[in-house]
Amino acid sequence: MHPPQNIYIKGVLSDSSSVLMAEAAALALALSASTAGHKLLTDNQELVCFFSSTNHSKPPDWRIKHLTRRFIICLQRQNHRIFKIGRHLNQMAHTLAQQAILDIQSHHASPSFTCTNSDHANQCPLMEALQSVLRVSVYLLTARCC
Repeated sequence: MHPPQNIYIKGVLSDSSSVLMAEAAALALALSASTAGHKLLTDNQELVCFFSSTNHSKPPDWRIKHLTRRFIICLQRQNHRIFKIGRHLNQMAHTLAQQAILDIQSHHASPSFTCTNSDHANQCPLMEALQSVLRVSVYLLTARCC
């Protein structure tokens, strides 16, 4: 039995037209960086209802269809579950989003990656998983596995 693994990723969506699109991209990024059987948490009720439904043909906003299609395939294949949490419980995501805005404004040159998980002494799976993130149109600022 391994202890829970926490992954924190700070990034900037290169072309976001709405808050809903940014949230969908964040979920797609989280899914890309995780392994099978994890719980994904969001404070967006609209996306939880959409991903939990059986009809995925009409996302809440047509501009996020490319993100939702990929997410749904991975969600089913990897046995992930998505849950709604209250905004007051989602302070880490809010803090990372605020920091990302400041970081992109200060023009950090390259992303930083750290792993402090003792189970990953030889190799951290986060680094390999983040290679697929480029398809999500997210510029990574920092990623931490602990």
